[in-house]
Amino acid sequence: VCVCVVLSDPPSWQVQTYEEFDGIVKASHLKPMTEDVTSLELGRSTWNAGGRKAADPGASATEECHSGSGTTDITAPTTAQHFRRDLQKNLKTAAEKYEYLVGLADGAVAGFFKSASTEDMLGDIVWVLNEGFRDADAARVATILQEMRSSPRFDLSVEFLTGKEQTAVVRIMERLGTLAVELRPAYLP
Repeated sequence: VCVCVVLSDPPSWQVQTYEEFDGIVKASHLKPMTEDVTSLELGRSTWNAGGRKAADPGASATEECHSGSGTTDITAPTTAQHFRRDLQKNLKTAAEKYEYLVGLADGAVAGFFKSASTEDMLGDIVWVLNEGFRDADAARVATILQEMRSSPRFDLSVEFLTGKEQTAVVRIMERLGTLAVELRPAYLP
C-alpha cells in the first residue's frame, strides 16, 4: 500500500522520527482503495471550467487553424494552461501552431506570458514563428514577439534559448527588417 501525505503547513507538521509520522498516518484513518481505478468509468469533472467542452462548437470562441493537411477546430484559449496545452498537445504540426499563434487576438499572448507557466515556451514559439513565417504576417509576428517580452523572466528565458532557437530568432529579425528595430536588443543581447 502506497500512502502519500500532503502537509499543508510544514513547520507545524514536522516530525523527528518515523514513529511520529506513522502515528499521524494511523490517526488519519486512511484506507486502501477497494476498487480497481483503471476499471472505473470516470468522465470529465464538472467543477473545472477549463476542462469542460464548449457547449456550442460554433460559438465565437472557436478559431480555425488551417494547415496543408486540412482544418482543425481549436477553441480560443482563455487561460495560460489552455494556451500551453494547445501548443504542446492539441496542435501537431508547425503550420497548425503558426496559424494558431497569428490568429490570436492582439494582447492575448501578452496575457498568457504574464503567467510564469508559459515563460519556458519562448523558444518553441520563436521556432514555430520562424518555420511558418510569411511576409504578409510580418506585423503580426512582430506584435507577438513584442507581447512575449512581458514574461516575468523574459531576459533569463532568452539566455536559455538553444542554438536552433537562437538561429530562428536571427532569421525572424532579418525577415522583419525595420519592424524588428525595437525587438533586436531584447532578443539578441
